[in-house]
Amino acid sequence: MRNNYKLILLSILILCIISRCSLLNYSTKSSDNKTPQITSTDLHVTQTAKIIKETDSYLLSKYIWILKEKTVLQINTETNKIESKVEIEGNPIDISIGSGFVWIADSENNRIIQLNPDNNEISNTYYIVQGELICLAANDNGVWAGIFIENKEPNQTNSGGILKIDQNMNEIVSLMNTIGTPMEIKIIEDHLWILERTDSLTLFEKIGLEDQIIVSIPEFYGSPSYIHNFSEFAVTDTAIWAISSSPVSNSIFKLNKNSGEIEKKIQVSEDVNEHPVDISFDGENVWVALHNGDILNIGAMNDEIIAKYNINGSLSSIKKFDDYLWLVSQLDANIIQFDPQRNVVIDRLSIGSTPQPARTSTPRFIQEENGVVICQGADPPRLDVGSTARVKQDPPLANRVRVEPYNDTEILGEIEPGGEMLIIEGPVCSSGWVWWKIRSANDGLVGWTAEGDNETIWLEKVN
Repeated sequence: MRNNYKLILLSILILCIISRCSLLNYSTKSSDNKTPQITSTDLHVTQTAKIIKETDSYLLSKYIWILKEKTVLQINTETNKIESKVEIEGNPIDISIGSGFVWIADSENNRIIQLNPDNNEISNTYYIVQGELICLAANDNGVWAGIFIENKEPNQTNSGGILKIDQNMNEIVSLMNTIGTPMEIKIIEDHLWILERTDSLTLFEKIGLEDQIIVSIPEFYGSPSYIHNFSEFAVTDTAIWAISSSPVSNSIFKLNKNSGEIEKKIQVSEDVNEHPVDISFDGENVWVALHNGDILNIGAMNDEIIAKYNINGSLSSIKKFDDYLWLVSQLDANIIQFDPQRNVVIDRLSIGSTPQPARTSTPRFIQEENGVVICQGADPPRLDVGSTARVKQDPPLANRVRVEPYNDTEILGEIEPGGEMLIIEGPVCSSGWVWWKIRSANDGLVGWTAEGDNETIWLEKVN
């Protein structure tokens, strides 16, 4: 009898184990027999998430990737050849390399694209559901994106945030709020350095990658030396180097790395056409590209200009890669490989044809009176095809660039006061405004922008 009880108890135990196993199996499957989506709260799933295989690091050290309008260019630094061109649907605005992949920020679709350099195919896409994507940076530990967050509460200012993407978990894993809107992110050792813009000024914030501690630089504004408006920056061992967001500023600024106070201002020229457009640090020296084609080498230890070079053409950006400088000229549509040791241009790579200046064959709504081309409701045009113009400082408003010369068409971007452009087509009259098709000297943006109406002129010719 006792043996029978033991047999019954053993049978019940076996049934319980079988039932428990069935419940466990059922809990990881949905009703349509598909595996549920991974979430950060499903720890048992997260631990078994697929680890994405990193691409051979040689591929990332051999190539550089550059954005040109809607195309990602893959350039072989050993052969100086463009090996591939990847078209991106949307509006790619930033690009970075990390964890064996090329990462691209697409502002039109508010997404981050993960591009595999092995085959130049998109491996994954991360859509941003909170905020508007502005910039990104990547390394082997993750991808960070800067976003603009609109505050819809009355009398409240807008702000921003930093999102982190973990590609192994295949999701956005954190959001850190920032004071302003992140405009540029740099990963330097174990910190994120972020240049942010508020309604009236710019500031820096430093975020520890390990402890997540955020430090604002400056923390207070005790004097005008703490107030600035920057567009690009580089961080050395002892200082922050930055350039002004004003296209007519011809100075470079050195800031205290801890307090944010401007310690030194280096004027590069009295000519506003020689304004800085980009800045970079290679571990020893600070490199600055000027709009007119000059390159400055500044010693990070003595804060002095060591050398000044010039290439034939305008410049948009600068990057030190091994022993060479790689310079981008959006206006001339080429990339220059420059050897600063020998002061020679090694090669020039065409990155696409520059739009050729051409007068519109049948200007819309343009009339002629006494031989002068006019636009009904506007002053006669002051510009012409092939000339260089810039947005006037007064009024201090940016000029919108649109797909077509009409007020209700898509906005492609903006050109800030002082920003220069090449006139490539026009004029066209619409809504009482004179429109020109332009190519921005700063970032190569192509579209239509208005010269003015019968009351206000927004563009002026550059002599």
